[in-house]
Amino acid sequence: MQTGLPPLLLIDEAECFLEQLPMRFFERLRGMLEQLVVVLATSREMNLVFAELGKTSPLSLRLLHLPLLDTHSSDNIIARGGFTAKQVELLKEWAGQHPFYLQLLGQCLIEARQAGERDKTALRHFQTNAAARFKKLWQTLTEQEQKLLQAACQSDNKIKRRSLIERGLVTEDGQLFGRVLKEWLTEQL
Repeated sequence: MQTGLPPLLLIDEAECFLEQLPMRFFERLRGMLEQLVVVLATSREMNLVFAELGKTSPLSLRLLHLPLLDTHSSDNIIARGGFTAKQVELLKEWAGQHPFYLQLLGQCLIEARQAGERDKTALRHFQTNAAARFKKLWQTLTEQEQKLLQAACQSDNKIKRRSLIERGLVTEDGQLFGRVLKEWLTEQL
């Protein structure tokens, strides 16, 4: 089917991919950028990833951060899971409007349902998986960003740090995106 759009190459967890490839690959890729759209998804800034590899980025990068979902979009995603009213509240409280954590908790709830387990078990699995992601993400934050997040657990102060909002850790109104992050941060104190 011809759409008139260039092919899309999406690489998730791009850090691992970038470490394995020689610079010549990227130079060739740069030559194809008019005919191909390349999306490199990573939890860290691409320029920092290349710098850690001892290289400068051979690509002209346009950085985009995926924001939290709007209420309508998150409600639509939740509605597709066939969740009970109690589970919907659990999803909204624990995952907020964060697309990854909504998907993760939703998956845990569905798997628990299929295994005949309780929502409490699903929530425990969710927290374990989320904690692994947070540990990895924590290493990519600056010391100042870490301190702001930790302070948010102990007070009602709003966080206005643009970098944390852009990364989906904080909502536009300055709150942590969901209870899962607050619980994890509290355990780290």
